[in-house]
Amino acid sequence: MFYGIDKTKSGKEISDYDKYFPWEEGEFSGKINYELDNKENFEVYRNFTKKNPQIFDKNANDISKQFEIDKTYGNRFFYEQTKVDKELFKMSNVIMQQEVKLDSKSRNTLIQKLSNIILTGEDNISYQKVLRKVK
Repeated sequence: MFYGIDKTKSGKEISDYDKYFPWEEGEFSGKINYELDNKENFEVYRNFTKKNPQIFDKNANDISKQFEIDKTYGNRFFYEQTKVDKELFKMSNVIMQQEVKLDSKSRNTLIQKLSNIILTGEDNISYQKVLRKVK
């Protein structure tokens, strides 16, 4: 819901988009409600056949255009709100069949990004590097 479904195969036999596309006619969409740490509530509605979702605030106002819209990644609302990118989201929230184990590179990336977010609020700013530069 936050990042859409990838249409590229990325080394797989079939893309996730094709894998989850409905067999019969019908909507290929969904919605999710979530709350941020600051208690703000949002609803995301995504039609997976379109690139960008619709984002609504607690009063059902469409606020989709308030966020950066990237040509490659689409609407960056979730990253702007949480600083959690697609890669980090997948590594920390999704367990795919046959992909339960993280390789050492993915594990290190996950640990580094989560540590950076916890300590600095940004996934790409290292607290240790900042501390060394300040000293």
